[in-house]
Amino acid sequence: MTRICGCGSAFIVGTDGRVHSPFILDSGGPREDQMVMHAVRRWRYRPALCNGVPTDSEARVQFGIR
Repeated sequence: MTRICGCGSAFIVGTDGRVHSPFILDSGGPREDQMVMHAVRRWRYRPALCNGVPTDSEARVQFGIR
């Protein structure tokens, strides 16, 4: 039987498109949380724009880990 674990994360997408201040919202357990944090820290985004100027924004992601 495959076990599916949910884990939620929130973070700031900076003006440079990098993830800043990530944290776990819904823990899936120590191992799962570590995997999520490792993945999230590597992601890159196109920053949000306000009147054409890059600005920080908040993002939330829910994971399903098998």
